[in-house]
Amino acid sequence: MGHMRFSEPARAFGFAESVAISIVIGCARRSLSLDLRRDMSTLSYRSSPDNGLSFDLLVDGAALGEVLGDGNEGIPYWIVEEDLPYWPPHGSPRDPDYRIVTVCSCGECGCGHSRCRVTKTADSVTFHNFAGDVGADCMTRVFTFPRSDYDRTVSGIVAEARRQKQRDGEQGAAPNGGPATSDGNSGVTEGRHR
Repeated sequence: MGHMRFSEPARAFGFAESVAISIVIGCARRSLSLDLRRDMSTLSYRSSPDNGLSFDLLVDGAALGEVLGDGNEGIPYWIVEEDLPYWPPHGSPRDPDYRIVTVCSCGECGCGHSRCRVTKTADSVTFHNFAGDVGADCMTRVFTFPRSDYDRTVSGIVAEARRQKQRDGEQGAAPNGGPATSDGNSGVTEGRHR
């Protein structure tokens, strides 16, 4: 079965994943079925010990903060709940589709972050409408991933964040302004970051 790649404008119109084409050769009509796939990026993550534990989202193997050029890094574990963190991470009102995707190296999303609208379908997840620390040229970027990449990435992040939160409950407060951190224990609240 052949594969064909769509151009950017064709992908924007959401052509079907598969299509049957009828070809007339001379007087004989032949049917040909092609498997047409939209180009999708890959989504994964890597953990780092920054801020106790942080998660860098990787798009095609590159850190999203680097791809966006926003100067931010991974998402600190303490703002992770059941999915990528909402914006704002705590309180309301929250837009259920806007998620934090990078955070300042100090670990405080109020200091700096990037967020985007996350649109989920049965087969894919799209990051679009970027805001926060991204430059104007990156606000219109669009990344589409297989739904399985997104689900696997988020499941891994959530599981690691839960384990770290359990350790914090046994050992004390999280670093850099995480939950239950006293002002004296947080470089963020004392202005010692970046």
